[in-house]
Amino acid sequence: MEHLAVKKGFKNRSEYQEHLAVKKGFKNRSEYQEHLAVQKGFKNLSKYREHLAVKRSQRHTNKELSDLIKYSLKKLGKNQTWLAEQIGVTRQTVSSYIHGKNIPLEETLSLLFSTLEIKRKPKSLDELVEE
Repeated sequence: MEHLAVKKGFKNRSEYQEHLAVKKGFKNRSEYQEHLAVQKGFKNLSKYREHLAVKRSQRHTNKELSDLIKYSLKKLGKNQTWLAEQIGVTRQTVSSYIHGKNIPLEETLSLLFSTLEIKRKPKSLDELVEE
C-alpha cells in the first residue's frame, strides 16, 4: 500500500514528516518531537520514549513473547547472543524482545519460533510447557 507521503510527492514517510515539522515552524522533526514530548508533560523526548517503552513492555502480547523466549532459551541451554546470531539480529534486539519493548516482524517471528524449536505459537506458556 502506497503511503500518503509518496502520493504527495515525497520519497518516504520520514521525508514527509520532516516537511510537516518545518512547515509548523520547527528546525526539524526532532525539535518538533521534543516539543510534543514536553507538551505531554515529560522532561524531554528521551523520557517520553522511555515511558512508551515501559507501556509497550506491559502489553499482554509483549509479555507473552518475552516469557516464551526466556523459557525456550533456558530449555535449550542457550543465550541471547546465540539467538541473535541464529535469527540475524543484534543481541540488543533480542534483549528488546525479552524485555517486551519490541515485537519482531512476522518473518523474524517465524524464524525465532523455528530456531527455538517451537512448532507453532502456543496459546500460552503453560501450553508450551506441556509439549
